[in-house]
Amino acid sequence: MQRASILTIFFLVLLRLAIGWHFFFEGVQKVQSVYTGETLNSKPFSSAGYFREATGPLAGPTRWALGDPDAQALALLTVQPEADEPSRQPPHSRVPPALEKAWQDYLSRFERHYDLTEAQRTDANGVLVQAEDAVVLWLLQDRPTEDTPEQKLTFPTGEVLRRVPTAERIGQYRNKLDEIREALGRKMWLFGRDVEKARMRQAKTEAAQLRTSLLNELDKHTQALTRELDLVVAQPVLTPLELLDDDRVRGNDLLKTTKDSKARKALQTVVNGLSGLAEPARDLTPLKPEDIGTQRVAPLDPATLRKRLQDSAEVLSKAADDLKTVANDRELEGYAADVQANAKDLATAAGQLPDVGPLEIKVESNRMLGWIDLLTRWGLMVVGGCLMLGLLTRTNCWLAAVFLLMTYLAMPPFPWLPSAPRARGTTCSSTRT
Repeated sequence: MQRASILTIFFLVLLRLAIGWHFFFEGVQKVQSVYTGETLNSKPFSSAGYFREATGPLAGPTRWALGDPDAQALALLTVQPEADEPSRQPPHSRVPPALEKAWQDYLSRFERHYDLTEAQRTDANGVLVQAEDAVVLWLLQDRPTEDTPEQKLTFPTGEVLRRVPTAERIGQYRNKLDEIREALGRKMWLFGRDVEKARMRQAKTEAAQLRTSLLNELDKHTQALTRELDLVVAQPVLTPLELLDDDRVRGNDLLKTTKDSKARKALQTVVNGLSGLAEPARDLTPLKPEDIGTQRVAPLDPATLRKRLQDSAEVLSKAADDLKTVANDRELEGYAADVQANAKDLATAAGQLPDVGPLEIKVESNRMLGWIDLLTRWGLMVVGGCLMLGLLTRTNCWLAAVFLLMTYLAMPPFPWLPSAPRARGTTCSSTRT
């Protein structure tokens, strides 16, 4: 058997150390990015972008396993077809199945969490139907209204702001996806090289912007639904809060005519207490999707609201009692009695709120992607460290080869395919997953 020369052994060991060093520090950098979290200059490592942009033999299986964001978006934005008699078909019967499932799942969790009564369940289902009607009408909107947000449209001659109806924007999104598929599936292969570099990047950017804007507006419909459902739980306190707000307006009017200093001071204390109820009352008002800004609508916290309203009612009742003591006319005495009665009603109604915390919004996470990212981060470190130390060299060489083979099968470096995107949290091109 021919023995390897000293020089051959030296360069083989040097190659093993170089590969091990590269793998190890790629793994270290990825692990560090996760523990550091998102900063202004970097984000935690994720292989989602790499695999979802895959164009090789593994493209189909990876998108199926990890989820295609465009397919998921279209599933939420595509209404069901019309029935044979559209005039008799209510809008909510055409709600996208994926959206219907998501909203129905939330409603089921909502009913269990707050232990709704039969009457409240009926009201909640009515709220869901109304929200589905509204979202279907929004998805089918073919003419802009005053509430339609302005979109920036780019033309060769410049940029224009125009109100684009939802149906037209969804059509633009579909056309943009078809353009990308046509370029990836036929044009580049025919030309034998990536002739669509700039246009492809632009098309993907525009598609992502359309997807993001549509899903953000759809999310506002979801937030409006959650607020309406919260009001079903908060129903007992809504009327007392309205009556006390009327007392606040009435109290401000009385301040203008009250001359006695002691009575005026006591009245001001009552009005201040009533004004303090404005914030919780504001969080218990219905919201339209177009009224929701960038800040998410906070879910109802019945336990905290219950304690806060009961404490406020107790303070108001005492302040109203003090006002009755120093009141020098019947109008102030009657006003103090009304405030005291309404405060008592508020305390009683607040006691009917469920003594539980808010229902947390369930964020779906891709467990498979999480495992892939975990194995990639730590696998690179372990394989690289073992190669540098000479531990289980053959096994780790095979693992490194399989890893590189999978990355190339997902995004092979063929000249007619677009270059691989950088995954978040990477520095070198050979380990971009």
